[in-house]
Amino acid sequence: MKEQKQSAGDWLNALTIMGRILISVPIIVSLLSILLSLFGANPVNDESVFTGSTMIFFCGVATLVYVAIKRFQQGLRGEGRTDERKTGVET
Repeated sequence: MKEQKQSAGDWLNALTIMGRILISVPIIVSLLSILLSLFGANPVNDESVFTGSTMIFFCGVATLVYVAIKRFQQGLRGEGRTDERKTGVET
């Protein structure tokens, strides 16, 4: 039973990392596109970069909102972190 709870936590951690990546990558790509356009060397169409980046960004936000809701539900059920995981000391 304990393994099942740990795997659910791992699943939420993986979704959190994926959401952070989905948010950060479009921001980095957009900043690079803006920097390239300032220097006059922009090989891609600006509209296509920003449209795709916006969609990926909102997918990342939706993923992080989903994880936040699931963690809130776990907290209400009392399935949150135990004292052992918070402090690293067995009791």
